[in-house]
Amino acid sequence: MKRLKKILCFVLGWQIVPLIFALINVWIWQIDSFKIFYCYFSIVYLLCYISFPLFYRPNIAKKIPNKYAFYGIMYGIFWIFGILLCLV
Repeated sequence: MKRLKKILCFVLGWQIVPLIFALINVWIWQIDSFKIFYCYFSIVYLLCYISFPLFYRPNIAKKIPNKYAFYGIMYGIFWIFGILLCLV
């Protein structure tokens, strides 16, 4: 049951999180390229999900004990990088 819950959360997150971030960015920047933002944040979701165990080591866990805050930091870095790519 626990494995099924993880799979369900991953699939729902992969569909919902990029959608929300894409809608927010289209609204903020007034750019009509929703599909580009959605694809970009889908790739970012996969990168964050795969790279999380590599970056969230015990020494970082002492500084940032909440793993969801660390996900937020990772998304923030990718969001800034994506905006810089859109502006260029």
